[in-house]
Amino acid sequence: MRKKRVYKDIIFLLVSFLITTAVWVGFEVYRAYVKSETPEGIERYLEGLDPKLDPEILTKLESKAI
Repeated sequence: MRKKRVYKDIIFLLVSFLITTAVWVGFEVYRAYVKSETPEGIERYLEGLDPKLDPEILTKLESKAI
């Protein structure tokens, strides 16, 4: 009789874990699908970079590296 109770407890825990995991994954998929807005300030990261290197900044970096 005790063994049946242990099996029922284990099955209950496994089913609970499975349901919780499925709901969690479903919620995350739904949230990723619905969220389509871009964060504010992202435009500044999408702008092109200046290809010129500033020697003054490189000198400052070199002096701080020591």
